[in-house]
Amino acid sequence: MWLMGLFATLLGGAVASAADGKPPEDADLATLAAAGVTADAAGLGAYLKRFQPDPDRASRVAGWIRQLGSLSYAEREGAMKALAGLAVLPRPALEAAVRSEDAEIQTRAKALLSRQDDPTKAVLPAALAMVAKRKVPGLAAEVLVAGGYCDAWHRWREATDALVATAAQGDVAFLRSALGGSQPWARAAAGAALNHLLAAEADADLQKLLEDADERVRLRAGRMLADRGSRASLAPLAKLLLSEDGAVRWQSLVALRWLSGKRLGYNPDGSAAERTLAAEKWLAWARGEGQTAKLRFPVQGSDGIELFNGTDLTGWRAVDGGKEVDPKLHWAVQGGVLTCRGAGRGYLWYKRPFADYELTLQWRWPGKAGDSGVWFLMATPGGARPACLEAQLLAGNAGDFWVVGGMAVNAGGQRAAGVARKLAASSEKPLGQWNRMTIRVLRGEVTVKVNGVEQNKATGCPRVPGHIALQDEGTAIEFREIRLRPLGK
Repeated sequence: MWLMGLFATLLGGAVASAADGKPPEDADLATLAAAGVTADAAGLGAYLKRFQPDPDRASRVAGWIRQLGSLSYAEREGAMKALAGLAVLPRPALEAAVRSEDAEIQTRAKALLSRQDDPTKAVLPAALAMVAKRKVPGLAAEVLVAGGYCDAWHRWREATDALVATAAQGDVAFLRSALGGSQPWARAAAGAALNHLLAAEADADLQKLLEDADERVRLRAGRMLADRGSRASLAPLAKLLLSEDGAVRWQSLVALRWLSGKRLGYNPDGSAAERTLAAEKWLAWARGEGQTAKLRFPVQGSDGIELFNGTDLTGWRAVDGGKEVDPKLHWAVQGGVLTCRGAGRGYLWYKRPFADYELTLQWRWPGKAGDSGVWFLMATPGGARPACLEAQLLAGNAGDFWVVGGMAVNAGGQRAAGVARKLAASSEKPLGQWNRMTIRVLRGEVTVKVNGVEQNKATGCPRVPGHIALQDEGTAIEFREIRLRPLGK
């Protein structure tokens, strides 16, 4: 169950204090200090310079990656050890190796990329976050290179934010050259930095990105242009409704709905044929009426995503007893209400992961009061207890947080590893009435409200996309109006 609380009564012991004794908001500073990196301009600059191109290192890395496919087991293991022992894991080279035609190279490169002890996994995002927070100048080139060594999520977020914060007018030529780089995130980040520095003068640069080979780059360029009131963004955003990437479809739809106030029957989780038909309507609107209609600029993202459509279980999958099952086995939809029959022990999870959002839902107990919960930040669904956080719905305890599957977070300035009790007296309504829960997840911080009363907080949470799930804990419970509003960029 989730995380937070001023208090935490552990299942297996007391809540442990944070090892560094620092308040949660200093997590990035603590991470840098543990790695010997000072959080000033000199220290951050020196750390980021470690990632600058080194021809000798690149040559050695290329040789070791080739050796991963050697016929000799000893040579393969030697190359693995050499790559794993590098102070800077060569993520860009390994990601290219994952696309190798040699299955052995693919497998070993994937294993190296998934290492939990990668020394850059936490330190580099913390350094980039500090560059962004403190607006450290003069590090545009260093950030653009170092960002490639982050995992994909941190490239698009921390590295992009750091580039926007550090770039200055003198970097314009450099940023424009970066628009033609090989890494999609770097092209998008350069566009964001130009947009920040030049405003409308960057329109020509962003319009070039509307034709980029990568859909995510086109999406970000379209959003930036839309935020400045450019109708040139409309048709490209409408075309992205045809994307195979569900996250791209969702974000494009949120922008179009906000700008236009229209819906046009598009369901991002519908069948390909249904999506195509509705996307054509959006494209016709963008090229026609959208060019003269009154639009709402900038995009605010207030038009939420309906995770539950009120008619069926589109977009949802179910697990019971640790195994995937047909959702209809324990869940039913009638009259706009999602009902858990309470006959199993599992959860219903939404197939699209999200990061940085506000989730709202309503629930009630149709018969006797019982137990359930909302799981979120679940990176890998499946099994009986996947790592995630839970917002408790147990009658009388709604708002408690539980840490599930070994995930750890900070609650009340301490490290929580079990249950963190809610902060206020119960704010639930009488049995049989509908309650509302709001869960806000933003950049590693979480708050939960029950019927408008803030009941819990947590920090130090995973800052990567995760799935959302509803628990089946043996008691019938009903849900409705399950909506998600994306936050951030």
